[in-house]
Amino acid sequence: MSTNAENKYNTPQLIVFCVSCVRINCSCVCIYIILFYVKRMNPPPERPRGMSYPYEFKCLISQLKSTKTQEFINEYTKDSAKLPSENVTEYKYTDAEDMLTELCELYSYGEESTYKSNSEAFEAVIKKLGLPRSWKLLSDAEKMSILMSLANDLDHRNVRVRMRASEGILYIAQGCWADLVDTEEHAESIGFNGILLYHFGIFTSFVDLLKIEVANFHNKKELSENNSRNLRIILNVLYTITEVIRKEKNNICSEYTHHVESFCTEMLFNDESLITILFDMLVRFCDCHTYSYHFPLKKVLLLLWKLLLIALGGLSELEETKKEIRMDNGLPPEHDSSEEQQPDPNRFLDVINLIDLIGESSQRGRVKKRPKVRQEEHNKFLRNARLRFEDSNVKDDDTDVVGLPAPICSSIEIIKKHLYTPLGQRHVEREKLVRSHPDTHPDEIELTPAELIYEMLFPNFNEYMVSLLKVVLWCGKFRTERLFSGRPPISGLAPEADPNSRILYSVVLYIDLFRHNEIILKAVSAILLLLLKHLKLNNVYQFEYMSQCLVTNNVLTILMAFFKQNIAGFVTTLNEIPALNFTECVTGTSEIKADCLNQVCTSTVSSRNMFFCINFLRVLNKLVKWKPARIEHLESFRNSKAILNRLVEIKHDTIKLYALKLLKMQMKYTRKNWRKRHVHLINEIYNRVRLHMNDSFLTYVPPKMTRDKLEDHKDENLLRKDIAEFNERRYGDLEKQQHIDIDFCTRKVVETQWLLPYCLNRAHHELLTQEFLC
Repeated sequence: MSTNAENKYNTPQLIVFCVSCVRINCSCVCIYIILFYVKRMNPPPERPRGMSYPYEFKCLISQLKSTKTQEFINEYTKDSAKLPSENVTEYKYTDAEDMLTELCELYSYGEESTYKSNSEAFEAVIKKLGLPRSWKLLSDAEKMSILMSLANDLDHRNVRVRMRASEGILYIAQGCWADLVDTEEHAESIGFNGILLYHFGIFTSFVDLLKIEVANFHNKKELSENNSRNLRIILNVLYTITEVIRKEKNNICSEYTHHVESFCTEMLFNDESLITILFDMLVRFCDCHTYSYHFPLKKVLLLLWKLLLIALGGLSELEETKKEIRMDNGLPPEHDSSEEQQPDPNRFLDVINLIDLIGESSQRGRVKKRPKVRQEEHNKFLRNARLRFEDSNVKDDDTDVVGLPAPICSSIEIIKKHLYTPLGQRHVEREKLVRSHPDTHPDEIELTPAELIYEMLFPNFNEYMVSLLKVVLWCGKFRTERLFSGRPPISGLAPEADPNSRILYSVVLYIDLFRHNEIILKAVSAILLLLLKHLKLNNVYQFEYMSQCLVTNNVLTILMAFFKQNIAGFVTTLNEIPALNFTECVTGTSEIKADCLNQVCTSTVSSRNMFFCINFLRVLNKLVKWKPARIEHLESFRNSKAILNRLVEIKHDTIKLYALKLLKMQMKYTRKNWRKRHVHLINEIYNRVRLHMNDSFLTYVPPKMTRDKLEDHKDENLLRKDIAEFNERRYGDLEKQQHIDIDFCTRKVVETQWLLPYCLNRAHHELLTQEFLC
């Protein structure tokens, strides 16, 4: 307590005053006064703008900013930073990369010393049981005996014994690499051991261990280095097994489909799912009062991403599910051309088929999707035609064409041919029926994976989205002078610095910091896109609720500020040291030498940077599509069109497509002079982006003729009201559980039947002994 606080609030006088209040039967007033003055004397700490680093990082950071180190870094990065932009065309966008690449991104370069510790823990168990050291030479019974011994130590009361057993299990999950020399053999060993560990129940045991560590983390103000090490070991085992399950799920001919189904069931139908545990850990980390540099944020986000990817499914599964759901709702599948076609010049003679040419590729080697027509666009065209030729309009009639000229009738036939009913429209119609006629049209909720995950996350959905956006805000800085501002998560980054090679270790830290941030952004972007796409397919109101949570927390500004950086050079910059990756360290030497920096990656493009840049562009498109108020907000961002123009210059079809889509949405707000200077962008939009019938994106509407902003906000308010009614009707009970009124009646509290956590019911005696009787 400061001296000023002691002078301002005299503690003896406060006690005397409170005693006098009690004597005059003012106990409630006394309690409030005590709480008020205690709060004033012990104010909560302010939100720090930039927290200081631990001592071991300060030395390396000071060395990193030195002149010699910067010259060394510039010499290393000058080749990869100036790669030609044509090289990005080789990148193929997928849900995730192969298993070994994803496992390499799990470990930081500073964790290389832990590999040997894991091997030593495994050797200690082997020596204790008197078995041969090589895992390949052991029989199935001997392997089971080792797992049984390690599983028994996981339930030990001593934390050191539990963590030593965890290290031995982590070595098994890593593939028992000491006996392997080939990468393919290493991958097979990881896959076999991961399935073996899951079959033996190790995954569930480590989830329980994670709950214990999370409980200890919540009871402390700051996460220590030892607790962080324990968390990293647990998360490494969980992630490795999860990655093996993902690999088996993608394998059509897999022999372990029943393990995959069991894994998905455990994730979705558990009372306390691992997904919610990880989200709660993320919220705890992002809290300004509980922030810790030792928190393994990267591992938490990677595990959360892969769990959602397994539970919900990837892009290919999403498309198949979308076709099935549209057929169940009486809608035809999305009519997109899947083959490369060349336009026939003779077809220009047929005016009726001219619209079909818009949907075909006008450039060699590029597939163009057929145009779509919404129902409201069809009705608007028919209404304008009636007013023009008949000077009348029939309300609620979208089929009568009597009295209209033959060309107009032919145009209407073409429009009907390209008519597309989105699945979200059926969701809205069904919701209106359920609200207006609840007795005759009951709400039948199908327990899909997206529905179950939405129910899990709904009580704290906004907090989860805010935490993800905070991570993007902290990690989306890729300039050296801003790298150490804010709150960079640096758990497990700093290697042991040798005084003789301080510069070399500083360079490794520099590269690993950028690599660390890139992997975190990769996981966050994938989480956001997965949730948006699957929630939109499940129910459009769930998608709109998530979109609203993101937009109200300035996701548009955050992402546009991220793209304001030099993305064109960023996607070709390789922050990677292949010699220090996990697979190279365990099968070769793990010593950091100057020669390891001279090894060049075989790829000429950063796949993870391309991955999350595409994901963030797709998230922006999802959020602002058909939302005039959000499009205006996006357009109001300074130099938004110039930022998107730089993204279009990147020679990758996917990035160019989604950047052009965003430009197309903003085009009607741009003036004529800008369009004259950027005719090539308009040409690219016509060639690549799907067009709608009577699409007037090139028609400039002056500000006086635009829709009133109040009308746009009115649409947003109506949408917000519909979302609130939907959530209240379906998930009102879940929300009330988070806002329980406090009852001070002792008798009612004693008579209440409390539901104990799963881990407490499972091991009540052990936890009681460990926590209270030790």
